[in-house]
Amino acid sequence: MKCRHDEKDTCFSEPKATIRALGASAGQISKVEMLGCNKPLKWEWTVQGLVVSLPAEKPSHFACGLKITGANQHPAQHHQ
Repeated sequence: MKCRHDEKDTCFSEPKATIRALGASAGQISKVEMLGCNKPLKWEWTVQGLVVSLPAEKPSHFACGLKITGANQHPAQHHQ
């Protein structure tokens, strides 16, 4: 995912991020948070992966990380 920088340096260029390694067969997900962000994130767990709606403002100018909470998590097997 690439970030677009404007004069305020606050916007993500993509409104959503998809983590394909965490598809529906990858265990259980109960909560998704962005580190440094106190607002709840909207997310959807699909067969294609975990789809996270990103906040309008970045919590950091350097890096953004997600904390994914759940049980029995393991990378999904993708067949090509």
